[in-house]
Amino acid sequence: MRFVLLVALAALAGMPAVAERVAITSVPVPLDGDRPERQGVGRLTYLAGYELKAVHEGWGGFSDLELAADGAELRAVADQGFYLSLAIALDAEGRLLAPDRADLARLIGLDGQPLGGKRGADAEATARLDDGSLVIAFEQRHRLVRYPPGQPPTATRPVPFPAPGRLSRLPPNGGIEALAALPQSRLLALAEDPLEGETEGAAWLQDAAGWHRLTVRRSLLFRPTAAALLPGGDVLLLERRFTLIGGVAARLSRIPAGTIRPGAALVPEPLAELASPLTVDNFEGIAIGRGPRGETLVYLISDDNTNMLQRTLLLQFRLD
Repeated sequence: MRFVLLVALAALAGMPAVAERVAITSVPVPLDGDRPERQGVGRLTYLAGYELKAVHEGWGGFSDLELAADGAELRAVADQGFYLSLAIALDAEGRLLAPDRADLARLIGLDGQPLGGKRGADAEATARLDDGSLVIAFEQRHRLVRYPPGQPPTATRPVPFPAPGRLSRLPPNGGIEALAALPQSRLLALAEDPLEGETEGAAWLQDAAGWHRLTVRRSLLFRPTAAALLPGGDVLLLERRFTLIGGVAARLSRIPAGTIRPGAALVPEPLAELASPLTVDNFEGIAIGRGPRGETLVYLISDDNTNMLQRTLLLQFRLD
């Protein structure tokens, strides 16, 4: 009887996913393969970058990125429902040292069990709220969930988080790709694709009154993949473009804080563009940190789509 009761309580609380320690091989990469001495692109100064490799079923497909409060860990969600905790360190100049270890575990679903299967586990965007809870956006089956503060999302059961209207009308692979927690307990969400019948990008702003529709100006075929809050309150937007002729490219843009309001038409201001011959892949994650002299550090991670022809890149820049 006691055993049955313990099993029932465990099922109610949710079974934690066991984190596995993974060895990482970090191969340094230049900003520009044709000009290894190059250190700048747009408003960014290149500090460090690595191609990360590991042997694990959950390795790859990383989307979005979060820097731990103590700066000692980068965290990412993945397309297959895994959660990455990557140990990092900086040198005296604030440059990222080669990572060599990480933990991987599956996210816990609403039923209290580890997530599995692409359709139900396709995590794409994260945002850390003021109370320390973590909101994660999923594609395929579009939804938002919130994990309580104090524990990783691999060890605790989430609850549904109110979703913006018309979210279900987005294409299965074109849902919310970018989340940013804003001052005054607001949340900004941006979708990869426009809503049916519209041409501008779909976005929503949540405040005390609920969700409000916004639009995002699209240009040069770029689409949102991640967003992060800058120290001054502006939002740094990461966008991606892919064409058969030009290949993949990434763009970083700034959304001024004062323009983010209900009903707004957001117009991102480009800061830098990464395209061949620069080191670039399918960048889907962004995080903001502080350097030893207070400078703003930008981290980007790429989603390799678990494709052997793509790479997991982790790049570090200083925003000038």
